[in-house]
Amino acid sequence: MTQQLHALPPGYEIEGYRIEGTLGTGGFGVTYLAREVSLDRLVAIKEYLPAEIAVRDTRHSTVHPIDDDDVETFEWGLERFRGEALTLVSFRHANIVAVLRFFEANGTAYMVMDYEEGSSLGDILREAGTLPEHEIHEILFPLLDGLDRVHRAGFLHRDIKPDNIYIRADGSPVLLDFGAARLAVGLKGQHMTGLVTVGYAPPEQYDSGSPQGPWTDIYAFGATLYHAVTGTVPIESTARVGALARREPDPLAPVEERAAPEAYGPPLVHAIDWSLTILGDDRPRSVAAWRAAFRAPDRARAAPVGPAPRRKRRREPTVTPREAGEGQRPDAPWEEAGPKGATLLADGIPDDGPGEPAADAGTPTRRDLPREPAEAPPPAARHRSGRLARVAVTLVVLAMVAFGVNLVLGQDPVEACDRHAAHPFDPAKPASVPGIKFADIEAEKAIAACAEAARKRPAVDRLRFNHARALHKLQRYDEARAIYQALAAGGYVFAEANLAYMIFRGQGVPADTEEGARRFRIAAIKGNPDAQLGIAASYMNGRGVERDDAAAYFWYRLASRFYPVAAKPRLEALRRRLDPDRISEIERQLKEWKPVS
Repeated sequence: MTQQLHALPPGYEIEGYRIEGTLGTGGFGVTYLAREVSLDRLVAIKEYLPAEIAVRDTRHSTVHPIDDDDVETFEWGLERFRGEALTLVSFRHANIVAVLRFFEANGTAYMVMDYEEGSSLGDILREAGTLPEHEIHEILFPLLDGLDRVHRAGFLHRDIKPDNIYIRADGSPVLLDFGAARLAVGLKGQHMTGLVTVGYAPPEQYDSGSPQGPWTDIYAFGATLYHAVTGTVPIESTARVGALARREPDPLAPVEERAAPEAYGPPLVHAIDWSLTILGDDRPRSVAAWRAAFRAPDRARAAPVGPAPRRKRRREPTVTPREAGEGQRPDAPWEEAGPKGATLLADGIPDDGPGEPAADAGTPTRRDLPREPAEAPPPAARHRSGRLARVAVTLVVLAMVAFGVNLVLGQDPVEACDRHAAHPFDPAKPASVPGIKFADIEAEKAIAACAEAARKRPAVDRLRFNHARALHKLQRYDEARAIYQALAAGGYVFAEANLAYMIFRGQGVPADTEEGARRFRIAAIKGNPDAQLGIAASYMNGRGVERDDAAAYFWYRLASRFYPVAAKPRLEALRRRLDPDRISEIERQLKEWKPVS
């Protein structure tokens, strides 16, 4: 935390808040760490101070335009900042930073927000490089739900990037920095490279006359995910446009070519690639459409790889600078752009206890991107066709479940077991057809395939474990537990970790946190990262064991090698509790630690 040029100095008091330092600066203002004096609580305050057109009179702390030509633009931006702040004050979502208050002073305006403690995703990526898919999902779906709410309220973020995503101390993600970046469309004549984040901003943000909408935020979010799976920031979108104009290949390599082989499933890979399509018309037009791509089943679809071919579509509403800032419409103008009937879910965030059961890695293959729907038919025809389609799909899906064994006939059962068990069994179980869950279908197929594979190759523990994991997913706890227990007795550490999870959470047995923690420790000392995360959470929260911050720190440090997102915020909280000398001692122990075979 440093003091920036033109920022208010530490100790300065304004409207009952005392400035303690500067959290950051951007093209449109300064964000301060401040203390609300009456309540003795920390808050973040964003000040409207567009650096290219305004300065501060340091003698009186007032902000004013640099010259007369900038007055109109400064006032325009101030009005948008004011209107959006007043709207966001009434907006509440667990994964969107809360705006507490708005006030005007010093010739400008201020937005008071919750101060979120934790680590930015940017810091985590700078340290870890990339994230595993399970941690990406824990960040992705809650933020998509929050972003969808923002869009439906008529607003855009326009500056989604790793540094604007925070991971709280409890592991939940929150999207920061509303109320500034969206003003970029109004500052005509300014140098746009100073107003966008290179690599994350789509091409339409470089042109104040281009229409913007949810697809604009989706590009930036997709660029953030690209960074998380490849370890690199995407190439600037203007360079991609230039290559397109010169009829040269797109210089941005697709995710499949840059990410670690077999590390990410096809739905995630293709959803990211879809979001980074250079033309806005070819990207997902809504969060709902994009979220459906992440939920897609891991099987081939009819559409070719890449965005859908250009075709006649109904006219999409656009967002002008005035519309984007005023927020007067109760429904977002772009709401109808997404597919009808798309599932809208608020995915849960794991609590401070152990995470979901462990999953073995599979061998995914490349699949196709989903197409956007063609032009909509008349309402009556759409309703009739929709009912018929739902009935047809339901029958097909039910047949797939009922004859799951037949789905793997003609295939090597070991290959089929690994492929179906590798599908990410999402705990939220999103529905594509009422009552039918894609994850459940994959679990049913895994049960059939893995049971047959285990009969043919009973000595391969991985096959029995995948069979148990699929049973666990479908809440057939007694069957899953029996297999886990047999595998754990033979020393299979993944089974020990999942058995600990069942006992700790009371899945099919009375909850026993002491026994769960004991089993977590057994698997943790053998090097299992899921168990290390579980025992760390147990020590940190005093669940099943006596609270021990030093032990929690030790195990979170080990788990952070595989679970950086889940572990890092908790490590930072523990660093504030522990004496530096104690931390140094633990770090020395970690250098000598080796898993017990």
